[in-house]
Amino acid sequence: MRALGDTLFYYGIFMLMNERNGKIKALICILNMEVIQSSEDKVMAELNLAQYTDQLIELYSNDISDNLDSFSLGMIREISADYFIFESVSESGTFDALQIRVKQCVAKIETQSAYIDLYQFMININEKANLYDPYKLLTHSPNYGNYLDPLASVLNIAKHEDKLISCVTTDEQDLITGKVIDLSDMSVTMLLFNFETNTLEEQITIPLSNVIQVYAISEQNYFLEAYLDNSTLMG
Repeated sequence: MRALGDTLFYYGIFMLMNERNGKIKALICILNMEVIQSSEDKVMAELNLAQYTDQLIELYSNDISDNLDSFSLGMIREISADYFIFESVSESGTFDALQIRVKQCVAKIETQSAYIDLYQFMININEKANLYDPYKLLTHSPNYGNYLDPLASVLNIAKHEDKLISCVTTDEQDLITGKVIDLSDMSVTMLLFNFETNTLEEQITIPLSNVIQVYAISEQNYFLEAYLDNSTLMG
């Protein structure tokens, strides 16, 4: 199917270059704008994520590319129509972040591996010692699963509470972190945290349709917020 999609794309370009009829040009443009998913993508988009909730998994995504060599480790906690809430685990077997992810970006899920066995063992030790979530970030977090639109809820809460969030977009290869300063039905405007100067500087506006992951809460942002608050007091 991907080969067919490529064929249609280049055929559309050829027709645009050679066809003078305006109606056919418009038709080819519409065809070119249509996203032709591969059969594998359609299967994963319709994957029943509910069967994987509350268990440690390797989550492979096609957020930016089709590279399936890397994955996120964690648990699916809640599922909505278009999104799911993913609790990621750190390299120390502790809570890392609570993420809102687009369901259609799921490429593959693994439930059994030596890696999972090792980290489940580490998580169990941390939970017994009350060290899995040492800063009680999950305890004090809103239950985003109660909202029909978890993404809009995260952005609204972050804006009103002046909280740092991180997100991944279709335009950015790297995770971006900042504060929400404006929000509409179509876009979100953020003031980005500059890791070279440790300050909030650049302002960008992102179409909501381009947002594929949002870190609603994370241990890193907890530390960054504490740093910014301390800098304000010291300044």
